[in-house]
Amino acid sequence: MVTSKRKRKTVNLSTKKRPQRRTTATRALTEHDSDASSASDYEEKVDNNKESKNDVNTDNQSDNDDDVILTADDFNPPKIKVPVPKGSPFPDAISPASMTFMATLIENNDREFMKLHEEQWKATKKDFMDFVDLFAKELHQVDHTTLVQPAKEAIYRQHRDLRFTKDRIPYKTTLRASFTREGKTSPLPGYHISLKPGDESVVAIGVFQPQPDLKQRMRSGIMRQASLLREALSTEAIQDVFGKDNVGAGLLDQRDRLKVAPKGVAKDHPDIDLLRLNSLFIIKKFKDVDVVSEGFLDKVLDVCDALLPFVTILNSWMA
Repeated sequence: MVTSKRKRKTVNLSTKKRPQRRTTATRALTEHDSDASSASDYEEKVDNNKESKNDVNTDNQSDNDDDVILTADDFNPPKIKVPVPKGSPFPDAISPASMTFMATLIENNDREFMKLHEEQWKATKKDFMDFVDLFAKELHQVDHTTLVQPAKEAIYRQHRDLRFTKDRIPYKTTLRASFTREGKTSPLPGYHISLKPGDESVVAIGVFQPQPDLKQRMRSGIMRQASLLREALSTEAIQDVFGKDNVGAGLLDQRDRLKVAPKGVAKDHPDIDLLRLNSLFIIKKFKDVDVVSEGFLDKVLDVCDALLPFVTILNSWMA
């Protein structure tokens, strides 16, 4: 029987606020504007690993197209109103100011905006990196096989790769980071977080579109131990996080699957529902109020803890 018991210290939720921030004028996470695009963002994890190292860093981006002087009044206000809980920002959550900046970026996704709001972007990036550093240490207590990397190595660059797309929007409107037993760039199953205003923040856990050799290992594992995988997705911890009526293989994201049985597999195979899947991952969505409220880190860790047996099984097959 697969069980999961998190053994970690409780996060010190000190009532002391963070220092005041200046607010002057990464194939599984394309920007997600819907539930379907959450998986696209997760996919973008792989694409970002192939991005050119010659791309300019966001903090040093310059734009010399013209000499027009712009002010804050020249940009659109955010359409998304981010909650501001009393006592925020909290050490185990994202600052409302950071989420508000990302909401504003959604409405003003151009280099002029980013150049004029460089200090706000730096504060947002630091806020996210602080959270990722804390998350990495706590995640390692949940899954000790996870490689603890500094936030700068776990997060994804904010620039979009514009080399092979007609969409010239320069920046991603999500804050993303990934952790596996071999680090962010590894194709192995792991834990991925993507934060976006508009109640579109997600934690995605598992493996997305693995390479052919890893996919073959994944399907071989299913044919040998499908019952073990199903058991891992039906624990009490899973029920606590996802609900009693949302357990088992139905938790797995169904959008990346074959229309027919894989080559060499009988269409009436007892585990055909799992074998048709090209990816094995699960998404948990969070609302903006969760992201900026005290206790957000624990909510994320609860998801990771509940899905630890799932990730462990996948890594035993594929690593």
